[in-house]
Amino acid sequence: YWFARPGDGESPAANTPFLYRLSWEEETPPKSSCVETFDPANLGVSISGGPLEESWGELERYSRTLAPVLEDYAGEATEAARRRMGWHPQTGEGWERRELQAALTIAPGKEKLFERIVEILCETGAASLVQPGVIRVERRLRSEPEALTGRSDEEELLTRCCAALDKVLKGWQDPVELLFPAGKFDQAERLFSDSAFSRVMNGCASQVVRGIVANRSDGRVMRVLEVGAGTGGTTSALLPLFPRNATEYTFTDVSGAFFTRAKARFDGYVGMSYRTLDLEREPERQGFENSRYDLVIAANVLHATHDVVRSLRRLHQLLAPGGFLLLAESTTKQ
Repeated sequence: YWFARPGDGESPAANTPFLYRLSWEEETPPKSSCVETFDPANLGVSISGGPLEESWGELERYSRTLAPVLEDYAGEATEAARRRMGWHPQTGEGWERRELQAALTIAPGKEKLFERIVEILCETGAASLVQPGVIRVERRLRSEPEALTGRSDEEELLTRCCAALDKVLKGWQDPVELLFPAGKFDQAERLFSDSAFSRVMNGCASQVVRGIVANRSDGRVMRVLEVGAGTGGTTSALLPLFPRNATEYTFTDVSGAFFTRAKARFDGYVGMSYRTLDLEREPERQGFENSRYDLVIAANVLHATHDVVRSLRRLHQLLAPGGFLLLAESTTKQ
């Protein structure tokens, strides 16, 4: 309640109430600028013809040639990392996973990485799962793998990460420094923009975005949020597809470390903003408005969160009614 203040020299009439009540009415959030009846199933991606077909061919060649080499190297390097950590089991020994984790003094927060490495030992034949949570050693662990002979970004990155795997598991090495050595982003930018895998994924995402933009229902500003934008590989592929003077594009990452480089890279685009967003926390508490965005983009980011389902719910809260979530993730283990 509040009092209505009469004007200068005025007094309320005897029969005029000057005590008012504030009444709140629930209002439906504004709908997305995308067509309400637009069926996402119509956004089929076509591989044939154009740059995407060429990128797909490169990806197939990569899958036949370099990918198996990287897989073998990673398997051998995983076994070698265990040996460097002081684990020299005898063939036939049985180990409970938690017991092994304690014996190797795995650092807090590295449990999922450790679990994946146990799986890799089973995939390479070094161990087998005899019952839930218990593995049996099937053969002697291999020593350091032979060095990769190529000079591709994939080979250099894998070699660097595998050499420090034991230190990462023990918490002695920051894994971010392995991805961006000496604070340099060049290699990571090439991998997320120019590699065969990235070109195919970005090409598919581009076709979807073209369909969404082409089916907008009105001329309102299109509000786009990219989560975990990182080096801007996905951004660089999608940003030119949006209406140039009618788009609000919010570039986010859990850290602001990428923003200076991204601002320079995308300086020519209007409507850009750069903000930190951590999906481990409620976006609304970080200043993000629920039911606001016509399109939320999350490329290779949700797998890094502790709870994917919870992260998806948080992204859903940010979408305007009728908005879209563009999600790109790897779906098989390597």
